[in-house]
Amino acid sequence: VEHDEAPPKYGGVTLQQLIDFFEMIRPDLAKYMSTHRVCQMESSQWLGHHVCMYDPCPFKPPATSASSLSMFDDHRGLPFVDAASLSTEEEAQLEDLIADSTLIRRRYVKPKEKGSSQGREQEILAPRTPFKTGVYVSHSWTEPFNDLMDTLQRALDKEDVVFMPRLLLTEEEPWPKGKNYSSMQLRHNALIGLRRSDKLVIIADKAFGFS
Repeated sequence: VEHDEAPPKYGGVTLQQLIDFFEMIRPDLAKYMSTHRVCQMESSQWLGHHVCMYDPCPFKPPATSASSLSMFDDHRGLPFVDAASLSTEEEAQLEDLIADSTLIRRRYVKPKEKGSSQGREQEILAPRTPFKTGVYVSHSWTEPFNDLMDTLQRALDKEDVVFMPRLLLTEEEPWPKGKNYSSMQLRHNALIGLRRSDKLVIIADKAFGFS
């Protein structure tokens, strides 16, 4: 079936590109995960913040000046707090970070700040040719990203073209109506990607949840 809509910008990348992307970020991701936890105390002002477990944190310099801190900080816009700033109750409710698709997107795909990488990881995910999406991947955003990659490598060929809305590099465009333009544009691109794909791969978590 032909559709009039243009395919989403940066819509399709090969599985090999995803593999290359993950191999590039793997060392930095492992270091980040080993030096941070996350605050899960509901009543805390630091709820959801990444907690730097080392002083100094390897992802930011000693706070000698505000200018040096902003210049060399490599948390890439993710909210963070030093462990020393937490109360005993907050420390008791720290949990390990999960390298899920949300963290991958916020740190490497579309970070608020580029950090020391200067966004080089994004270059790998840029399409090399105008690919037609072959496989639409719907998965649980809260499951570990390495599990997702393992599943894709078992299910697909390296040259299969996949569409993963969570990893889109698309710049959101304003819509003529509605309030949340960013959310609407992402959903619209996801819908177009789904309609134009030949196959759908659903990867669910243990509770059979996916998005």
